[in-house]
Amino acid sequence: MNFLAHCLLAARAADYHDDELVAGGILGDFWKGAVPDYWTPGLQTGVRLHRRIDAVSNRHAQIRQSCARFPASIRRYAPILVDIHADLVLANRWSAHCSAPLQRFADACYSSITTLHVVPGGVSEDTLRFTGYLQERNLLNLYGTWEGVELCIRSVARRLNDMSFSAAAFETCQELNASLSEDFDAFFPDLLTEAREFVSAEQSGAALIRAERFRAEQ
Repeated sequence: MNFLAHCLLAARAADYHDDELVAGGILGDFWKGAVPDYWTPGLQTGVRLHRRIDAVSNRHAQIRQSCARFPASIRRYAPILVDIHADLVLANRWSAHCSAPLQRFADACYSSITTLHVVPGGVSEDTLRFTGYLQERNLLNLYGTWEGVELCIRSVARRLNDMSFSAAAFETCQELNASLSEDFDAFFPDLLTEAREFVSAEQSGAALIRAERFRAEQ
């Protein structure tokens, strides 16, 4: 999934807007390797949730169907394009998934990711640059427009050092909009359920560990 979806999944995975879960939902796209145990539990869970959602997405039958809709010439980029398009659909059906207006939610997320400036041990400059750009361009809102989709595709193409597919990818996303939107309606509820169950299990496990440590100290 792309950033708006990851933020919403992190925000709705708990009973309240947890800044660290949301920050972890962003950081998960940049942090590679083991999650440090000296991070706060919320941030650790947020990064692991991001990875869990990506893993579930990669094998979800409906998402695979979405990928198969793309022509063979650009199909290797299809998983990325499906993620980008999912943010477009999510933003345009926002009221069905979140009671707060999109801009208010986006502002709350921008506030949440300031947490990344004080992560123990620090995060990469690339991460901080991107999160600054995310807020400066108001990308969480912009992803709900075709302008935002095109911007995101071109950004991915530059990162992959292959601009040749970006125009065809954008046009194909527009052509497949109706079908991809139907696919989104089928798979996104599953991701919401997965996010809630994952965070609940993580928090229950953390609470059990804390209780065991407390008993051991008595």
